[in-house]
Amino acid sequence: MAKVISHETIYKYIWRDKRKGGTVWKHLRCAQKQRRKRYKAYDSRGRLAGKRNIAERPAEIETRKHKVIGKLILSWAKALNIVLSRL
Repeated sequence: MAKVISHETIYKYIWRDKRKGGTVWKHLRCAQKQRRKRYKAYDSRGRLAGKRNIAERPAEIETRKHKVIGKLILSWAKALNIVLSRL
């Protein structure tokens, strides 16, 4: 016959071990904080790493002759009320 151990008994052992300097409690699922606090930290959410500025685009992009892509860009800009200058 198997001996049944209560979950409370297991937690008592874990917390007693922690008081004695043990590390068993670190293996608990909720032992550490899940998220860190971000006080006065730089917010980098939504930014792509290594993204180039639009001013750094190659010059040949301005002279492309793909009219379909140009029409899609203009329709997208019109939908968002963005003014684009044509050369």
